[in-house]
Amino acid sequence: MQLILDSKDLRNTKTNEQYMELWFSYPDGSKKVRYWLWSFVHNETNGLKRVWDTALDAKVGSLYKLHFKKSHFSNRVQFVVTLLEKSDSPITFID
Repeated sequence: MQLILDSKDLRNTKTNEQYMELWFSYPDGSKKVRYWLWSFVHNETNGLKRVWDTALDAKVGSLYKLHFKKSHFSNRVQFVVTLLEKSDSPITFID
């Protein structure tokens, strides 16, 4: 899916691990969504460091391609972002 980055916030967990809170909106403005990236998940070991690096450099107001998968960690099912890359042109929605 393609989403516009509205805001990003780099934070630390109680155990001092970094994570990011990313807010996006749909290109047509119909919906806002929030995703989290965790340094202990989005790393070299899991093959997701490129997602973390892209988020660090991400520009608010820019269009991004985003994919996620359901994953099980911390005793919960979580949505893990597996692709985040800048998009050059928006998709066209068909009514």
